[in-house]
This record gives sequence, C-alpha cells and structure tokens, in this order.
Amino acid sequence: MGINVATVFSEFGGKQGLYVQALEKYEAQKVPLFIGALERPGANLQTVLQVLRDFARFAESGTGAGCLITNSAIEFAPDPHRSQDALTRYLERLQSAYARALSASLTTSTPSTHELQAVQHQSRSLAACTIGLFVMIRAKVAPEIVLDAAEGTISTLLSALRAASAVEGTTAGHHRPIAPGITAATSAT
Repeated sequence: MGINVATVFSEFGGKQGLYVQALEKYEAQKVPLFIGALERPGANLQTVLQVLRDFARFAESGTGAGCLITNSAIEFAPDPHRSQDALTRYLERLQSAYARALSASLTTSTPSTHELQAVQHQSRSLAACTIGLFVMIRAKVAPEIVLDAAEGTISTLLSALRAASAVEGTTAGHHRPIAPGITAATSAT
C-alpha cells in the first residue's frame, strides 16, 4: 500500500491496531447498510421479515462479499482473540436490534414472561442466522438457496411467535395474537 511501517505503528500501534480500527469503521459505516432498518424507530416484525429477505437480494447482486466481521471471524478462527471483540459486539448489536423490532410487534403494553422469553430466544436465533446468511453470501452460494434459507428462518420465526402467542392465549383463557397482522404475514410465506 506504500505506507511507511513507522506511520502504521505511530497511528495504530501496529498491524493489529490497524485491523481493529478497520473493523470499528466497518461497524460504524457498513453494518447500518445491512441492518440499519432494524435499528430505526418504528422497526417491527415486518422490518425483520424484509431484512431477512434482503439477504437474497445481496446474494443475487453478485457483489456481496459478505460481512467483514463475519469474514474476519472465519479467517481468524484459529486465533479468535483477533476478531472476537468485534464479533461479540456485532452479535449483541444484531440480537438487540432484532429484540427491539420484535418487541415493538407485541400487541400488549405488558407482555407476558413467555412472550418476552420468545422474543429473546428468537432474537438470538436471528442473530446467528444472520451470520450464517453472510457466510453463505461470502461462499457465493446460489441466491435461490440463500432465499430458501431466509424464508425457512422466517417460517421458523413466525411459527415460534404464533406458539408463544397460543401458549399465552391458553394460559390467559383467550387467544391474543403476538403481533398485528401475523396471520397475513404467515399466509404470505
């Protein structure tokens, strides 16, 4: 790159520092392109569904090299300290964004413990699925397979949310949908 080694050390403390700065810049500038919709006010279940379906679009574009944080975690798997902090922050950010969006879709102002547990469980699952979808894009898996994986994730999510709602409805003595329009959302898949 034509950069003096002394400059790298004075600015970043070495190659590791440069790498950490690159990951932090990626988190600040690029991650919002993939999941920004989840982090905006008003994000809800429909936002989650759209974000998952967008992965197929990324795969179809042929230009998606995947996610730098995910790629780094894979590349440095034998030495996880190099990318572990960024990956941990990223997973927490994903889980938090999914949880906020799913929580916004709850129909009651005081959700039950079961509903909150379902949201947390699904948020963790969605964070892991997001990483998996990025790995598939990086590996240049056929777009239709990425779409199938995203749609399978959506189907599992909606089934889990319906089950949480049904359990809550059974315990409360009446059926209460967990999210507005969940019937319409499920019939579309």
